[in-house]
Amino acid sequence: MFSEGHTLPAPPRLVNARKHYQPDGAASTFTGSVIIWRIGDRKRAMQTFKYSDLLQHLEPFDDWLRSLGLTPRREDRIHQAFETLRMADAASRAGRETGEYTPIAGEHLFQLTEALEAHDIFIAFEKEPSEVLARALDRALSGPARPVDENQKNSDGRNVWFELALAADWKLRGATVHLGEPDLQLFRDNKKFLMACKRPASEHSVRSNIRGA
Repeated sequence: MFSEGHTLPAPPRLVNARKHYQPDGAASTFTGSVIIWRIGDRKRAMQTFKYSDLLQHLEPFDDWLRSLGLTPRREDRIHQAFETLRMADAASRAGRETGEYTPIAGEHLFQLTEALEAHDIFIAFEKEPSEVLARALDRALSGPARPVDENQKNSDGRNVWFELALAADWKLRGATVHLGEPDLQLFRDNKKFLMACKRPASEHSVRSNIRGA
C-alpha cells in the first residue's frame, strides 16, 4: 500500500505510474500518490510522488515552452495528461474526505505516465534552451492523447517524445546528453556514443527491428 508523500532514498527519476490497490485488491484508485521504479547502479529503488507536488513542479512548464518560442496548447497530448493529473489530485482529495476513491481507467494511467515523463523532460532541460530542443518539443507535443488512436501518420509526436524522455532519464542520472544526429549523443569516459531511438509500432516488428539494428 502506498504511503502518501513517503519517498525512499533514490535520485530523482520518473519512470512509470503504477496503480494503487485497496487493501482487499478490489479496485485500482486515485489515492494521492504515484509510484515509480528506477533500475540502475545495481539496485532497485522506489519513490512516490504526490499528485499535488507534481502539479506544482509543472507550473512553469508553459512559460518554459514560451521561452523556447512555442505556444502552449491546452488541447495537445501532454496538456491533456496534465488535466488527468489535476483530475487525479482532485479525486484523491475527495477520496480522503469521503473514504471513497475514484477508479483509475487504463487511459488515465497512461496519461499519468506521460505527465511524469513531462516532469522529467522539464527538469532535465529547463536550463538548456536551444533551437534543437524547441524543434523536438514542437514535434513531441503533437499526436493523439490516447495510444489506441495512434497510427503511422500521427505517431511522430510520441516517437520524438520517447527520445526526449530517454535523454532526460540519462541526464537525471548524471550523464552528459545532447540532442543531435542520429537522435541522441551520449558522452561517457571521453567517448561519444551515437544513439538512434526506435519505438516499435507493433510487437511483431520488434525482432525485425533488432536484426536491422
